[in-house]
Amino acid sequence: MQKRPNSDVIAKKDRDRQIDALSGEGIPAKHISVDKKSASTTNRPRMHEALDQARDGDVHTLGWVPFV
Repeated sequence: MQKRPNSDVIAKKDRDRQIDALSGEGIPAKHISVDKKSASTTNRPRMHEALDQARDGDVHTLGWVPFV
């Protein structure tokens, strides 16, 4: 019987791929924020921090790593 990969490991790999894709588009690491929270919570301090610093014309991309 083959062991299933740990969902945290899968989520980290997916998150790393998303960060790599953003970096590949020229977005500096200091402008990439990650909140590792349950999908049911609205308490996302990094997102609120980014939105508080937003200016007219800024573009924010919100994404998620699906739970496997």
